[in-house]
Amino acid sequence: MQVIGKEEFSDSLIALQGDLAAPFTPVSLEEGRRIVLEQFGISAQLTRFATEKDDTFRCDCSSGQSYVLKIANPQESPIELSLQIEVMQHIGRRAPQLPIPRVYPALDGGYLTTVVTASGESRQVRLLSFLPGTPLDKTTLNAQGREQIGQLLAHLRLATADFAHPAESR
Repeated sequence: MQVIGKEEFSDSLIALQGDLAAPFTPVSLEEGRRIVLEQFGISAQLTRFATEKDDTFRCDCSSGQSYVLKIANPQESPIELSLQIEVMQHIGRRAPQLPIPRVYPALDGGYLTTVVTASGESRQVRLLSFLPGTPLDKTTLNAQGREQIGQLLAHLRLATADFAHPAESR
């Protein structure tokens, strides 16, 4: 397995990420398939997303359903991950029409579960719905597109107006 170390990151990225730039061993596609099956009961083909600090996979099932498996950096704080999960759940309740990922529980009922990887690292895992589309950096936005993004951001702000979490002031 390939170990990603600090020497492969720019100095500015290391400064921004702090401990998240610590070396870790990436999870293979095969191990990701095992994790999503054992933890969520989902058999899928996985495709790795390029990410800066964790292992993230698109999980495509034969049923046509797609998910995103996120295996957090070993240094990622569980309280930060809890914030991410809880804000998505809050928005889902307050504004279910908004296009945000939905969080799925693991077989044990939790939305954040711990696995020990083949390299012996303890990693936090969560499963989200996959939102199809084109990344903004791959498009050319016109005025209407920019307006739609502004409207979406306004709706997100309204949906989170009453959200509170211990890690929100990070």
